[in-house]
Amino acid sequence: MRGLAFGLVVSLAAAGATMAATAPKPQPNVEAVRAAIDPASGPPIADPVYAGGDTSMGGPGGYWPERALRLNISGVAVIKCTLGDAGALKDCALVAEGPTTLGFSEASLLMAKAGHLKAKPPEGAKLGDPVRVIVVFKNPNK
Repeated sequence: MRGLAFGLVVSLAAAGATMAATAPKPQPNVEAVRAAIDPASGPPIADPVYAGGDTSMGGPGGYWPERALRLNISGVAVIKCTLGDAGALKDCALVAEGPTTLGFSEASLLMAKAGHLKAKPPEGAKLGDPVRVIVVFKNPNK
């Protein structure tokens, strides 16, 4: 999963450069996302687990940001949460997203709050520990 996220980060620059000029213009935000997925930059990274809901478009399913879908743009969000029972994610906040302004962060936070996004706890993590989760929105049309 981390390899997929890193590869997606590298391709964000091209996606940001080819988008139509609409306000606000999405920015690739490659450096912020790269820093957010660096294992040394914060709490351990937990693999995402998608539960229930619409999974017709991969893990994010029906939570895909509408504008990103319309523009055929993939993205990534990194959120920091507190690990709850059975992998539930609580008190989540955005760490980084790319491209910006397309709704990937909002969709990730909404998935966690609704219970659609949970986490496979990293080795040694206990209930109440902070974790980071990398949520990849890979466009199914590409």
